[in-house]
Order: sequence, then C-alpha cells, then structure tokens
Amino acid sequence: RDWPPAQLPAIVPGARSLELGLPSLPGLIAARVGIELIRAVGVPTIEARVGALAGRCIEGLLARGLPVRTARAPADRAGVIAFEHPAAESLAIYLRRHGVDVGGYPWGLMRADPHAFNDEDDIDNLLAHIDSFA
Repeated sequence: RDWPPAQLPAIVPGARSLELGLPSLPGLIAARVGIELIRAVGVPTIEARVGALAGRCIEGLLARGLPVRTARAPADRAGVIAFEHPAAESLAIYLRRHGVDVGGYPWGLMRADPHAFNDEDDIDNLLAHIDSFA
C-alpha cells in the first residue's frame, strides 16, 4: 500500500508490528567492516587458528577426564566444542562470572566456541576455571 512520503505508515496491531521494516544501517556498516577484516586476514588463516584453539581445548578437556562429543580429527570438526559435565548449568554460570563465555545445559552438556579473536590464554583460562570449579 502506498502512503505519502512525508508520513510514516500506521502501526499495525499484533505480531505484525514486529516485522522487519528497514535493515539496520549501523549494523550493515559494522558487517562490512567485519567482512573486510575476514577478507584481509583470509579464511584459511582463520580456519587454521580456530582449529588450533579447538584442538588445544579438546586436549585440555580430555586430560581432565571430561567426555568430549566433538570430533577429534581436525578435518571433521568446526570451532564448536561440546563436552559433558555433570554440573553443566552451574559450571556455565561460574565460568561466565569469571569472564568465560560458554553454554551449559540441564542435560549435562557444555559448549565452548573459540574463534579467531581468542588466543591460547583464553583456552587456558577456561581450563583453569574448570579446575577451580571442581
């Protein structure tokens, strides 16, 4: 439906009022910068970095006797690490309070997602706080 360009359309009642109208222009600018950074660094470099951090994390979890559900072979996994912990929800809350962003679910599963902006110290911090929680 057309409306005069100097007047906004009427707000509709119900769930339709939450439909997307215009894209987030500031978000598009930020996305462009992020895409440019990825192109400058290169996807293979990012992939190798994430793979190395994921491997370090998996090794540390296994050394602590925690069951890891993520594939061990680097070619078979992404940067998402799923592992079991009997107090997953409580551990996740504890870790977040100590600046470690993870997911913890009531069925005993944890999720950690290292990425290119993380480093070895972040993985070591996660593992150290798992130790201090125990």
